Amino acid sequence: MVKVSRIFLFGPGVSADKDIGEIFPDSPLSSCRDVEEIGNAIEGFLNGQDIKFSLSRLNLDCLTPFQRKVLTEVVFKIKWGSVMTYKGVAEKIGLKNGARAVAGAVAANPFPIIIPCHRVIHSDGKTGGYLGGEEMKTQLLRMEGIEIDDRGKINP
Repeated sequence: MVKVSRIFLFGPGVSADKDIGEIFPDSPLSSCRDVEEIGNAIEGFLNGQDIKFSLSRLNLDCLTPFQRKVLTEVVFKIKWGSVMTYKGVAEKIGLKNGARAVAGAVAANPFPIIIPCHRVIHSDGKTGGYLGGEEMKTQLLRMEGIEIDDRGKINP
């Protein structure tokens, strides 16, 4: 089984081949069944389907032990249509004052969508940053039925 090392989020008009070729210059621009299945699942998700992703095809070796704990034990388990604050994630792993550390781990997530870091928000209800940009984060949350006001805040 092929293990995926990273998921890239590209906006319109961006050449994925060029960027990926620069980051992984020795990798051939080809695909395989495993990668295509992950791509199809992500496409289904982006089309509004509540896809149940698996961690089994991800190469988690690039994560520190702390990142792995945050991303796989908490963030991965945040359900479709739900959000959790950075503080809430920190408390879930036993770090009372660890919101900033959690934010760093979430920001370093190499597997967006599969590990749904877009579902982690600020304690004040603001959506916060995202690898694909705040607009993409807002669109993903709205697609899942999360209400966000004009100030970028989640409505309870």
